[in-house]
Amino acid sequence: MPHGQKPSQRNEAPRRAIILDPDVGRAEALAAIVRRDAQFELTLAATAEKALRLAETFPTEVIFVEMSGGALDGPGFTRKLRRSTLAARTVPVILTGSQASPVAVLAARDAGAHEYLPRPHTPKDIQRHLDAALAGDRDWIEAAGYIGPDRRRFNSGDPHGHHDRRATEDPASPDDRINRALKIIAAAAISVEEDRAQALRAMMTQATMLQTHSTELKLSLAAAALYRRLADAARSEVATSRAEAEAWTQPILTFLPKAARSGRRAA
Repeated sequence: MPHGQKPSQRNEAPRRAIILDPDVGRAEALAAIVRRDAQFELTLAATAEKALRLAETFPTEVIFVEMSGGALDGPGFTRKLRRSTLAARTVPVILTGSQASPVAVLAARDAGAHEYLPRPHTPKDIQRHLDAALAGDRDWIEAAGYIGPDRRRFNSGDPHGHHDRRATEDPASPDDRINRALKIIAAAAISVEEDRAQALRAMMTQATMLQTHSTELKLSLAAAALYRRLADAARSEVATSRAEAEAWTQPILTFLPKAARSGRRAA
């Protein structure tokens, strides 16, 4: 998986993490626990701008981000990271906050975070959420409107580890993944005029997945043709219209089940 590896498979190389929090005392308190108990090498950032610079130059396995404080918008930082071109854009993000309210949990989930860790918390709580974030067992969703781990398996925000019941369900089947990829392509084509770069990236990611995982030759060929067309568009500085994008995707969307063609939405 692009966003982490299982704790049992960690490398012997130094494990690194970034903590983004404008409250230095609070950041240091969290750092002390993570450094001592999880044995991470840590660096702190008080602003989103510094954290993004660190993410570009400091190889990191996870980023702890405070929900809010001063000028910091934790969910906003997470969305910006996910939409960036940084190699660290898929790194697990654990948002931390003073409340375990449904509003806070949903904000963290929909921003593309892997976990939400409310305060007060114990070292065991931190380790539990850290292990969950690094487990690497969740599909990565690259869509136009959402970028991050599969939201259906997001934690509940309970520091005692009571996760969403869907976390224990079987992973998506191959057919589910294919249909989801086709829905993401459809939604991205519709939104291409709003965020061209991410819409093209989302469609290219799904086209690659379909080429790799589809057992149907016609679908694989359609995905390959779509990828080539999208790659040409991505290299060009010419704007892409919704009509053009929908025309490019029309052949591959014929593989989407009829029941899913109306009101198509990305994951």
